[in-house]
Amino acid sequence: MLERLKLQHQLLILWMNKGDLLSFKKHIYGVQEAHLWRSELAKARERVVILEGAVVRAKEKVSIAKADAEARTKEATQNEAAALKEKQELLAYVNVLRAQLQRQLVDTKQVFLGEDRVLIRRR
Repeated sequence: MLERLKLQHQLLILWMNKGDLLSFKKHIYGVQEAHLWRSELAKARERVVILEGAVVRAKEKVSIAKADAEARTKEATQNEAAALKEKQELLAYVNVLRAQLQRQLVDTKQVFLGEDRVLIRRR
């Protein structure tokens, strides 16, 4: 595009007078500046697209991290509930064993007391 404008510029120089040439130069500079601004605008739009993509990826990462945290929290809650239930079951088992031991001690004492009475009577 710039090459074409340069050729046009050279052709018009041959045909125009000095006043027209100055006006034409202003026009050419204006066209070049407009082209420069369009180019800058295109670059800015590209940067916007890139940044929007980065924002989308960041939101996806946040969403995944949030879901992962929720899953871990749920798993931890379930593990805590299972541990509490197991603790209660173990405490109940310990109480059963204590009661069993207590009965065995009572039975053993009764056996020894009964044997002592038998030994005392035999003498």
